[in-house]
Amino acid sequence: MEEGDQVAALFSHKDEPFILIHSDKNGKLLSLEDLKIWKRAKKGIVVMT
Repeated sequence: MEEGDQVAALFSHKDEPFILIHSDKNGKLLSLEDLKIWKRAKKGIVVMT
C-alpha cells in the first residue's frame, strides 16, 4: 500500500480472500499472498523465479 491508498472492500473469490484498494488515481486488487510477497520484498528477502 502507498500513502493515500484506502481499502474499499474485502471479499472472497473461490475461497481466496481479496482486498480492493484505491487512491484518487489508481486501483489495486490484491490477494493476501500478494501482500505477503510485497512485505517480504520490502524487507529484501524475496527471490523472483
